[in-house]
Amino acid sequence: MDNSKQLYTSEDIAKILRVSVHMVWDRCRTLQWPHMRIGRNYRFAESDLIEIQEILRPKIVRPIRPGKRMPL
Repeated sequence: MDNSKQLYTSEDIAKILRVSVHMVWDRCRTLQWPHMRIGRNYRFAESDLIEIQEILRPKIVRPIRPGKRMPL
């Protein structure tokens, strides 16, 4: 089987992201993470995993210095 066509299970995603399986299920159930349903199971393509990692990546926020105007 070609590795680019591999589908990950919820357990695989939980291990890779170091989160609980329940969190994976919750994010899928509320449609916050991309996934596909196969029967009653969630499956994830490599592209889904990359998108989830982007969602989880912390956003860099620069503090506003006092006395500076915020851009519109």
